[in-house]
Amino acid sequence: MALIYVLPVHNEAAILARNVENLRWTLDAFAGSRILLAENGSRDSSLAIARELAAQPGSVPVQALTIASLASAMPTTWASGRRLPTSPTPRNTGSS
Repeated sequence: MALIYVLPVHNEAAILARNVENLRWTLDAFAGSRILLAENGSRDSSLAIARELAAQPGSVPVQALTIASLASAMPTTWASGRRLPTSPTPRNTGSS
């Protein structure tokens, strides 16, 4: 069973990359699963980090909103995720 996991992001620069990596490991059990980042108006470097993650192999799509609103970020990102084809989000096995 493939899952689409929407991860809300707001001022999470310090933990975002680690959380995405941990989530990728967890989702390995569900072939074809996707992670979508719902960035919602962070004031730190969360959006830049999310975009860096999106540029890597096995990218993690980012839905960026300009306002800090979890109530808007989740349904907006979920709607965009429903239009994406399901494909695996492999772990980044390179060194950092």
